[in-house]
Amino acid sequence: MFCAHINPITLKEQSVKEHLYNVSTIAMEYGSKININGAGELTGILHDMGKGTNVFNSYMAYGNDSCKKCNRE
Repeated sequence: MFCAHINPITLKEQSVKEHLYNVSTIAMEYGSKININGAGELTGILHDMGKGTNVFNSYMAYGNDSCKKCNRE
């Protein structure tokens, strides 16, 4: 699993997949107000693609004090 976010209180991890899905849903809702829901959805999916890399995953595992267990793919 690639980790996108960690709740600092509960230490619950949010995967990149879950994060991108959630953001794309919100962006699609906002986009639908001006008839660009598809573009909003795509923007939401693509906005954090860099988090799906080994470099970012290493940062989450070793460079982020709130998580030392995200070193999984």
